[in-house]
Amino acid sequence: MSLFQACAALLLLVTGIGFSQQSTATYPVNRYGSVDVTFTDSAIEIRRVAKTWRVPYLGLVRGLDCAEPFDSDGNHRCPSLSSEPCPACGLNPSVVGWDEVHQTLYFAVTTSTSWEKPHQVFRYRLGNKGPQRLTNTWAAGLGEANVTKGGRYLAYLKDHHSAPAAGCAGNAPDVDVVDLWTLKAAHGVFPTPPPPKANQHWASDEVQWSSPTTHTVRLRLIGTDCELVAREPAVHLKSSVQDLKFR
Repeated sequence: MSLFQACAALLLLVTGIGFSQQSTATYPVNRYGSVDVTFTDSAIEIRRVAKTWRVPYLGLVRGLDCAEPFDSDGNHRCPSLSSEPCPACGLNPSVVGWDEVHQTLYFAVTTSTSWEKPHQVFRYRLGNKGPQRLTNTWAAGLGEANVTKGGRYLAYLKDHHSAPAAGCAGNAPDVDVVDLWTLKAAHGVFPTPPPPKANQHWASDEVQWSSPTTHTVRLRLIGTDCELVAREPAVHLKSSVQDLKFR
C-alpha cells in the first residue's frame, strides 16, 4: 500500500494487529514473494508450500521498549525497564519487507497505539534459530522496503503524522537506511524536494536501490483530498550511503 493512499494511513502496520481468534486457520494471510506471512496471537508464521517457520513474539520486547510499562491499576508490566524481556507488554507486529534473494523477512513491532510511536525492527532469515534486532525508530507507520542485491543495505519508508488533525497535509515522509553488515542505521534520511504547488503535498510511495550504494525515493503529489494528482509527474530523489551518518 502506498503512502498517499487512504490519507497515508499506517500502511502495513495495520496488517495483523489485535487478533483474538483461537484457530490459526482464521488469521489473515499476506503474500510476500514466495512466502505467506501470518500474525497469530503468539508468533509470526512464515509458510512456503508445506514448510512453516515460526518466530515467537516472546523475547522481542524488552522492558525499555515497552511504551506502556504500567497496567490500568498502576502495576508494572515489566520486571524492569531494561534490556530484560517483557512478555507482558502488548505488541503490534508488521512486515517491513521481504528479501527474496536472501530469504529474509524484515519486520517490526511496536508497543504503542499513539500516532507517532517507537518501532523495533528485526530480520529473520529462513532456517535461522531466531530473529536479529536491527534498530529502533520512530514513525506513524513503516512502508515500502528494499535491500541491495548484495544484501548490505536495507532502506524503508516511514510516515510521520506531524499534525494528525490536518489529514494527509500533516504527513511527512522520510527513510531509514540500515547497514546490515555493521548493524548501524541512518535515520530520517530525506533529500529536500522541490516546493509543492498550493494545496498539494508530497508523499513517498517507493524506495529502490539504483546502485549498490544509492537509493532513490519516488515522490508523488497529493491534493487536500488525499488523492493522487494524476497530471503531475513523479519526482525521484537520490541519496548515497556515503553521505549518511550511521550510528
